Amino acid sequence: MPSPLVLIVAGYIGLRSLETDGKVFLVSEDGKVAVLKAGRDWDVLAVNDLGEGSYATPALSEGRIYMRTEEALYCFGSSRNH
Repeated sequence: MPSPLVLIVAGYIGLRSLETDGKVFLVSEDGKVAVLKAGRDWDVLAVNDLGEGSYATPALSEGRIYMRTEEALYCFGSSRNH
């Protein structure tokens, strides 16, 4: 979990974060999702815009990440053929 200072400097104030597979996902209230490489230097891997506000913490299930916004629920991950 990043320190509160990292969250403020990156503009992602709050605790809506998720760490998995060596990456930290931070979600801002305006729907921006930053993906950081966990480590000493916190490299920014990507910043994506969900297009609307989000006040929920991302969730993990079976290798997929779920993110809820004001109007939708998104699922990110690779599809699997069973």
